[in-house]
Order: sequence, then structure tokens, then C-alpha cells
Amino acid sequence: MFTRLTSLLKRFIRDQKGLSALEFALIAPVMLGLYLGSVQATLALNADRKLAAAANTVGDLVTQDDFITTNEMTQVFQAADLIFAPYSTDSLAMVVTSVVLDSEGDPIVHWSSARGTNALLVGSDVDAPANLIDPGGSIIMVKADYAYHNLIGGSELDDLHMRKTVYLRPRISRIVTRIP
Repeated sequence: MFTRLTSLLKRFIRDQKGLSALEFALIAPVMLGLYLGSVQATLALNADRKLAAAANTVGDLVTQDDFITTNEMTQVFQAADLIFAPYSTDSLAMVVTSVVLDSEGDPIVHWSSARGTNALLVGSDVDAPANLIDPGGSIIMVKADYAYHNLIGGSELDDLHMRKTVYLRPRISRIVTRIP
């Protein structure tokens, strides 16, 4: 009986059938986790890149005019939505602000338009680099916020908050005027 058990044990140790299946069962969860993690990181980086592109495009479109109307601002924000596709723009918030210098040389809000959040108050102080603004001139500041919700779910990237701020000088005139 003991010799038969020993014989079976030796045969079991020498048998390599199913070894590949065992290796696959041990390695597959790790490989699947790496794959899904890289997909999630790629999606998050792509959303961040699209947020930067949308903010730059919105600022660029506003600076190409000497005055901008409410209808034109609506179209500019719609352009940001198109750039952001295929990601949902439900949590996309953008504020476009014309910043000028006050009498003391501090940056203040000349006008502001927003989508998905509140616009800044006219005349209020704004956190913008004063050295970018020439006396008698302005800059267009675009702040874009996006709450990234991962498409796959179940990771640390589920609720990632992204922010971009862009500063551009007007191209045609020294100040872009807002017309209601």
C-alpha cells in the first residue's frame, strides 16, 4: 500500500500535463489588472489632453474678435463640447474672463462669461499674472474644470478632478469687448 502511494506521488510530480493551465491561472489576474489599469490611465490622460485643447480653443476663438456677443459665446462653448467628444460634458465647467488692470495696476475682471458654473463679478479682483497685461490692454483668461469619471470604474481614477487655466492676449484690438 505504501509503495503504491509512493509510486502515485512520484508519477504526479513528474507529470507536467496542465502545468500551462496552472501558470495561466496564476498570471492571468495580474496581466488583466495591468491591462485594465493602462486602459484607465490612457482614458484619463486623453480627457486631460482634451480639456487643455478645449480651453486653448475657447480662448483662441475669443481673442480673434474685437467684440463678442452672447450668441457667439454660446457657439464658442459649443465648440468646446465638440472638442471634448466622446467624453461627457456634464461635469465640464468653463469661465472666460477679460482681465484688465485697475488704476493701481492690479488685475480685475472687465467681463466674464461662464458655462456650467458662475461667471466672475465685474470689477472683482482676479488671480491672474499682472505682468502679462499691458497698460490699457487686457488678457483673456479661460479656466476649465472637469470631474473625470472613469468609464471602467473600480479604481483610484474614478473621481479625478482636472483643471486648466489659459491666458491669451487679444489679437485684433487691445481689449475684447463683451456685447450682451
